[in-house]
Amino acid sequence: MGGSTIRSVAVFTQVAHGYYQGELCRELLTLARELNIRIHLIVTGQDSDYADTLSLNHIDAAIVVGNAISSHLLDEIQRRELPVVRIGCYNAHHHIDAVETDNEDGITQAFTSLHEQGHRQFSYVGNLNMTEMGERAEAFAQCQHAYGLSSQDMTTISVSSDSFHGGEQAVLELAKLPQMPTAVLCGNDLIAIGLIGQLQKRGWRVPQDIAVVGFDGSAVANSHRPSISSVHQDYFSMAEAAFELLIARSQTPTKATSLIKIPTKFVAAQSSDLAETFQAPAVELVDPMLAIRSRQAYFSTHENMRTSLAEFISLNHQFGEFMRFACLAAWQGESSTASYLNITEMYGDFAELDLHQHKGSLNVRPDFYPPEQLTEKYCNPASQVLTMPIRLRGELWGALTFAARFTPASRIEQYHQFVELVAQLAQRIERDLLEQLAAKHSKQTDRLQRRLQSVAQQASGGLWEWNLLSGEVNWNDRALELLGFAPDERRNRTRSTDFYQYMAEADVDVVKQRVDAHIQHGMPFSVSFRMLCQDGSVRWFSATGEAIVDRNGQAKRMLGSLKDVTDKRRNDQRFQMAASYDALTGLPNRSMISDQISQQLKAAPEQPLAVLQIGLDRFKHLNDRFGHEVGDRLLQHIASVLKKSLRDGDFFARFSGDEFICLCLVDNQRQAVMMANRLLSHIEQPLQKTLGVDYFVTASAGIALYPDHADASTNLLRNADMAMQQAKKSGKNQSVLFKQSLQLEHNVRARIDHELRKAIIKNELSLVYQPQISSVYGELVGVEALLRWHSSELGEVSPAEFIPMAEENGQIIELGLWVLKTACQTLRKWQLTASRPLTMSVNVSAGQLTDPNFLKNMTDVIHASGVDPRGLVVEITESTAISEMDNVRSLLEQLTEQGIRIALDDFGTGFSSISLLRQLPFNIIKIDRSFLKSLSRGSQDWYIVKAIQDLASALGHEVVAEGVETNQQLTLTRELQCDVVQGYVFSRPIPLKELEARYLLTPETKIRRIS
Repeated sequence: MGGSTIRSVAVFTQVAHGYYQGELCRELLTLARELNIRIHLIVTGQDSDYADTLSLNHIDAAIVVGNAISSHLLDEIQRRELPVVRIGCYNAHHHIDAVETDNEDGITQAFTSLHEQGHRQFSYVGNLNMTEMGERAEAFAQCQHAYGLSSQDMTTISVSSDSFHGGEQAVLELAKLPQMPTAVLCGNDLIAIGLIGQLQKRGWRVPQDIAVVGFDGSAVANSHRPSISSVHQDYFSMAEAAFELLIARSQTPTKATSLIKIPTKFVAAQSSDLAETFQAPAVELVDPMLAIRSRQAYFSTHENMRTSLAEFISLNHQFGEFMRFACLAAWQGESSTASYLNITEMYGDFAELDLHQHKGSLNVRPDFYPPEQLTEKYCNPASQVLTMPIRLRGELWGALTFAARFTPASRIEQYHQFVELVAQLAQRIERDLLEQLAAKHSKQTDRLQRRLQSVAQQASGGLWEWNLLSGEVNWNDRALELLGFAPDERRNRTRSTDFYQYMAEADVDVVKQRVDAHIQHGMPFSVSFRMLCQDGSVRWFSATGEAIVDRNGQAKRMLGSLKDVTDKRRNDQRFQMAASYDALTGLPNRSMISDQISQQLKAAPEQPLAVLQIGLDRFKHLNDRFGHEVGDRLLQHIASVLKKSLRDGDFFARFSGDEFICLCLVDNQRQAVMMANRLLSHIEQPLQKTLGVDYFVTASAGIALYPDHADASTNLLRNADMAMQQAKKSGKNQSVLFKQSLQLEHNVRARIDHELRKAIIKNELSLVYQPQISSVYGELVGVEALLRWHSSELGEVSPAEFIPMAEENGQIIELGLWVLKTACQTLRKWQLTASRPLTMSVNVSAGQLTDPNFLKNMTDVIHASGVDPRGLVVEITESTAISEMDNVRSLLEQLTEQGIRIALDDFGTGFSSISLLRQLPFNIIKIDRSFLKSLSRGSQDWYIVKAIQDLASALGHEVVAEGVETNQQLTLTRELQCDVVQGYVFSRPIPLKELEARYLLTPETKIRRIS
């Protein structure tokens, strides 16, 4: 991004943790560290009326996330002529630079994927009062128009909440529709989760009955079961664009405002029926011990700590001692113009500072807060200053500020966790203030009593009451029943002298810590532990409770409930096992692979590690031919082969579908290739003995090596996948070692794939037509429609590049339908206006023929366009006809019954050409251009073409000579009595207007007869 005069930036955000603002703040902090810029992170809270000028005199620029601040404060920032960028919501009124998620692109990708799967009944659910969700609703409506869907097929539902409740609201509205949609796009992931939960309660299956898609690509969506199909946002690119705009604005203050749209990516998962394409985003793992230590420190009690702030400072040692400065300040003054912040507690380098020695720093104007002399003393330029405004009854009471500095990139995860704990501390201070206020009015005890009585009446488990002064515990009948006491025993056991009497010894210390944290610091009391029951069994119980205090704030007793959660814990363990291991093969699944790689690299960073991704060749063909039961048995067999072939220390897992991952310690690249080839040789074998089917299985492997090719699990897996795909393209049954050129090719293909998904909606596709000329009369008798794509981003893209890609990603179905509609509209016009009948040839791929909706879609297009189907020719290649023989025969017969003619393209290039003429209902044979390239009288190609012509004539088929480029070839095809000629000798493929001008408009422009 280059250098900048910006040294300090304020980032205003409503929250600094969580899956959207948290991820965004994380990337902003990371980039700021790299640019040596200090960040003042100001967390304004959920309300969007924040207008205080905290820290404005300390900053050179500002970034506003969403609606974190009021218009008044935004005006003040602009009045001070500070560069400012808004992320997530563009406000034209203030004329500021902005970075937005490309909502239209994300919704379009999701809609297109669902439409390709056959969905035609859609709904959109979102809080339309939020700008971004409104934009997503508009994109949804544009998709409706682009795909020609009626208003009955599309419904937009506005909800009042952008959280789980919004999804729950939507179910009630969906139930009112005449017909439930088959796919629902949601404004964000939380709405999607709420919707799924309510649908499942009402007996709807997700995705079997309804596919649900979210937006944001959040961690909560990935961890939900089923995981949520979602549109993922690129938080790093958003942060990077924001800094680029700030730097550009600081260097050229008078330049026009800019709006940068950040691309999104739709990722399918279990909540939609696109799960086969799902690739879970890699999650950077946090040190689990760090999380455990920090929570223990937070919930611990320290009698010598006088305040909650002082206790929190002790966490600094848990975070590697990067915290340098902290203070707590309260607002003073009667009016906004005379208000100032009075610092009540202050720490520096982990020690409490003597307030008397810093009298000049105690009373600070808001825009000079925190005191600059302290931040300059304790923070380097790349530090982060975190400020949490504290509210009391909706009004600002004061502010809590921490400053930290760190250099290693790994510390960003620690800082992110640190931010979450600071947010909890701010809430705790607010709660303490409210409790003090309640105590003054003598209302606290009554409120707690009523609350606990209500809980007791509604509790389904057992209840207990604990006298904290005497230690005596009263258990109700239900609690004793849960502990296994018989009815006659319960009367003698209603009281005990020890709360921990029946508790497992190993859990006592944990429960005591939670009790102390609740009584001393007001932390919620909720804990699970084991209890020894009367039948000798040990069962898990969950307890919740609340302390009752007197007027002096002294805890006298606790009331709580007890619930048996043994079965739930067992189910959770089973679910965790199912989440980590593949049910079919018993191998670890993809969720464990990244973790295993990270552990290996951490344990032995100097040891090379080979990541082998192995994919079975033609696995879909085996499933189609023998059924999924045989396919499942094959996967189990391959798992057994790998287990026998790998060494004891090697790790292997089922990655997805027919793909496996092996992690092997090696010495060099050569050894990795040898190992991959050895595994492939063991897999390569006939299945007659093992599975009882006549099939020969092979596999392809991709190899990525640490540290040669990547140093992180995500990149290693990605590179191994690219290498495996190259192995399949290069002929299968081989291994390929990753090289950088594969990455470049992958990037190009990824960009083409991304833009191709938007091509129809952006109106970038067109048809060109190549004339087909009668060899006898020299007149136009038909055309072949050919697809072209001129991308606004990539320019002219060759069909040789984007057609195979469309075949791979399934978009060929949508493209083919567009071609058919456009070609039929043109043909219908000619049937009404042309002086003679003309045919329109349309190419159909293998992917289209295997689409279960192909015949219905074609019939619908014919009826909608009003075209006479006798003028339509469907061309399929010989290779397609051979590979899809079983699927094609019935389909072509039904097309023929409608009057559509069938042409066999590229005839003569396969191994079953003549048998195809007997088995399939063809009307036209197109001789492949390879036979015409060196055609001469008496040559081998001459006799082959003559034999094809004689055979076709005997069968009553028309013959088209394709690829005729010279007059000599034209003369020879006429001598061979080919019926129709197509090629550059007459015309290249040309646009519609040029074709009509040359052949159809006036008699004078007709092509001359062949003499």
